[in-house]
Amino acid sequence: MSRLSLVVFGMLFVLGLVLMNDSYAYDTAKLQMKIAGVKNNAYYLCVSNSNGCTSMVAANGGKIFPMDTGNVSYIYAANPYNQKIYPLHLPDSCKVMLAKDQTLTVKGNLVVKKAQKTTDADVQINHLHCVVT
Repeated sequence: MSRLSLVVFGMLFVLGLVLMNDSYAYDTAKLQMKIAGVKNNAYYLCVSNSNGCTSMVAANGGKIFPMDTGNVSYIYAANPYNQKIYPLHLPDSCKVMLAKDQTLTVKGNLVVKKAQKTTDADVQINHLHCVVT
């Protein structure tokens, strides 16, 4: 990714966090997550059509987030504290077209591998899988 695209995505990420509210319309699509390995609120999941990035901790606690209908075209992990994004491979099970009243459930295992000589980390969600109900 170019530096400009990272800056733009970072700005959109922060804007999404600021604008996201706790209420949602019941006739929209919904996002829920079941991500193992989440120990704190350092990582968020960004899914296309999800109106911003969503807390993995809140989702694992049962929070369901609103989504717009349409194609799911990307999933990122993001850390708002160091402003880094981690693109994730989009498996076929997540390449879906969501209609209103459908729920996308994203499942997997968060793995954070710290680099030896820096404070950087490689963040992945192993066994990433999606289910639409």
